[in-house]
Order: sequence, then structure tokens, then C-alpha cells
Amino acid sequence: MPTSRIDLDEPVLDVDDIQGNILTAFNTACEQHVFLRVVDAERFPTWVARVAETVTTMRATWERRQRRQRWGPLVAIWFSYSGLLKLTETAREIQDVPFKEGLPSRSRLLGDPVAPDSPGACANWRVGGPDRVPDALLVVASEEPITDGLATAGLADRCVEVLHEEVCARLPHGNEHFGFREPVSQPGVRGRVGFGESAFLTPSLDPTRPAEGAPGQSLVWPGEFVFGYPTQDNLDRIRPGPRSRAGPAWARNGSLVVVRRINQDVAAFNRFAGTVSRRLGQIPELAGTTVERVRAQLVGRWPSGVAVVHGHECDPGAAGADVNDFGYVGKWGAAGDDAAGLVCPQAAHIRKAFPRDHETSMDTAESMETHRLLRRGIPFGAVDTDGERGLMFVAFQTSLERQFEFVQRSWLNNPRLRTACDGHDPLVGQCNRGMTGPQERYFAFRYRRADGLVRTEQVVMREEWTTPTGGGYFFAPSLSALRGILSGRA
Repeated sequence: MPTSRIDLDEPVLDVDDIQGNILTAFNTACEQHVFLRVVDAERFPTWVARVAETVTTMRATWERRQRRQRWGPLVAIWFSYSGLLKLTETAREIQDVPFKEGLPSRSRLLGDPVAPDSPGACANWRVGGPDRVPDALLVVASEEPITDGLATAGLADRCVEVLHEEVCARLPHGNEHFGFREPVSQPGVRGRVGFGESAFLTPSLDPTRPAEGAPGQSLVWPGEFVFGYPTQDNLDRIRPGPRSRAGPAWARNGSLVVVRRINQDVAAFNRFAGTVSRRLGQIPELAGTTVERVRAQLVGRWPSGVAVVHGHECDPGAAGADVNDFGYVGKWGAAGDDAAGLVCPQAAHIRKAFPRDHETSMDTAESMETHRLLRRGIPFGAVDTDGERGLMFVAFQTSLERQFEFVQRSWLNNPRLRTACDGHDPLVGQCNRGMTGPQERYFAFRYRRADGLVRTEQVVMREEWTTPTGGGYFFAPSLSALRGILSGRA
């Protein structure tokens, strides 16, 4: 008999203390990300106290979602390590090493370009590079376009200066610039917003599948994303692990945030897909391979969000509620056994970013859940523009090294995750080109010949169609921390 979620004693979440957009997304049409540097440290705590009165709580975003209301503006505030140190010396007690070192210092480890003339090298970033590290990031969200986030939130002040402002907006039909629906796959968060069977943050739609919310959506304990709650056990998908702790007591109900400003070169991506479709089309077993199919195989989903592992020859259209109900090796989910990657390539983006039930040399299907992220990214730049466009990638977690950095370094960048020639994640996988001589990213398509043997067609990805151009590591404090120790009132 399946374990009841009530019997698991899932914790009641402090919805009035956790910032909005962490466990419950803002999900507005528009956002402005305002990267700030402190110029008057003495007045900075007073400004933070003003910000605290405007910050949107988890309760507000939860109620907005339940009532399908269009509220605005919604406000979030996150601080880099340097910003927290300007507020309290106890920030030194934070245990997360990558957060304290900062994104520029970790850039090389993430596989970012290092050639001095590369726009992806951290020294050349728009914001967040070694000389442009922000102290804080203010996010203002609304259903209407925002041109001045500080003024919109009523927070303009001479104690902070704007390093960079990014105007972001959802694209038509909810797709990102390459044309694919985003986001599609997110973990469901365990925990309750009240008491009783109906108070779960992520309801279970099938009581016979207690490890899932919607079909195929893993339920993950909230301590993976917010400090002070049970984490995920690496041997059991259902039972809780120990509570996550950041260090200082005031860090409870806070979260670590990754922000990556990623440029997208749509023409290069489509050019590559066209070249590969013609090459594969010359192989008898792959004759008729279309550009659309190659694009879908690179991503692992069709533009509608339907996973290619289901075996459709073309995009079947709008995805249903069970869009994530699949696996790769038949351990769970509706799809059949594709361990060899004949249907969905081993290096397809969604397969690299979350291998699901296809275990690796580093992880079992259970321990993979300890690397999950809550993504809250949003596009920037206009469609069909000659200017910059891309994705403002945002993700929440409680361990930068075990979650974001592990996924980037050990899965996305790893061309040998399972075999000697799986290839790199074609969207955001990197290999430090220019660091130790020529290095090339590659991608492997596998197919079965008429004689039954499996063959691999390996293609080199010489062009870059995603480039990191900014970002940072931040901490999203609780409302009580903002109103207390961080504003000098504790």
C-alpha cells in the first residue's frame, strides 16, 4: 500500500517568511532584473529595510496562483556575498563555498570560455565579471512592461547604483528563442501551505504514485531549495533526509540563487540543424530526416514540449498533462526502453540536464533527485532581432556545488556520461575552448542498421549558439532576515 503523504509528515512551509518566486513562481509576463552596487554602505541597511516592506511573500504568489489573479508589481531581492558582508559580518558563517567565491571565480570550472577575445569569458561579461560584481539583484515583475524597476518598486536611492538592467518578457506561446516550450519539466516541491489533505504545495494526482505530483513529476523535499527543511534522501525517493542548513540562524527560509545571462544565436542553431539533417539524410536508415526532427533531437523535446522518446515522427502538437510521464530505460514512466539512445540521443539537452531513470556511473535514479533545481528563467530581447537575445537563467537551490555546478560540470559538460562518445549537451554544455588548445564539442546520433547493428554518427558543433554574458551567485534571504539582522534591526 502506498505511503500516505500525511504519514510522511511533510512540513508546513513558512509562506509568510519565504520570498516569492522560489517555491511559487511569479509567472508574470514581464520582469526587470536590476543589478546593483552599493555606493553608500552606511545607508545600505536602511535601504534594505525599505525593500523588505515591498518584497512579495510566498503566500502572495501562492494566493495569486490559486485565484489566477494578475497582481503587480511583484518584488524580490537577492544579495551576493559582498552585498551580505556590507550588512552583517555573520555572512562569513555561510557554508557554501561557491557562493562565497562568486561566479567569476567559478566560471572556468563551469566550462565557460577563457580565450581573452571571447564574449563568453567572464572578463567580457555585461555584468557579473571580476570588475562588475553586483552587491544585490532586485527583480521587479509585472504583467505590463517595466522600464525602471527601482522607480516602479519605489526604491530609487543614492546609496545604490545600477550596474546593469535587463528587461525580460515571456515570448509568444511560452516558448524560448529557439522555439521550444519552456519551462516544461520542474520538480514538484513537497510540503504544505496549511493542514489537511488538500494543503499540499504540489498535490499528488495519482495516490498510487507517492513519489510524484503530476504523472512523471518527481516530488522533492523542500530542503533542496529552501534552508531549514528536510532534504532529499539519496537512497529513497520518498523518505526525507536531514534538514538543510546554511550556517547562520538567520539564513533559515532563504535560498541560494544562480543567475546566468545567456545569449542565444538562433541562426547558428538552425544552421547546424540544417547541415546535420542533410548529412543524416544520406544514411539509408535515416533518409528523410528533417530539420525539425534534428532540432527536436538536440533538445529532447518537440517545440510543443512532447518528449521525442515517445517516438513521434513529427511534433504531435500541444502537450497534455502527462507531458513528463516518461523514462529512458523503462524503470518508470510511459516510454519504453531507450537505453542506447536510438530514439532520444544520449546527449539531448533534457536527457543531460536530468537523466531521469537512466542511471550513470555517478548516480542512481534515487540520488539524481539530490541535484534538482527550481528554474525561474525568462527570455530577454525581441524575437527576430539583430540585437542581443537570450535567456536570463535563474535557479534556486541549497547547495550550489551539489546542484547547479554538479549538473553543469558532471552532466551537461560531460561527453562521456555513459559511453565514450555520448557527446556534450548541445544547448549549454561547454568545454573551455581556448584553454588548453583546440577542443570541440560534439553530439552523437545513434541508429540501427538493416543488419541489426547499432552505429553512431558523430557530428562536431563548431559554432556556439549559447554564450554566457553575465550573472552571479546570490542569496535570497527570508522576510524576517530582511527586516531584522540585514537591516540592522536585530
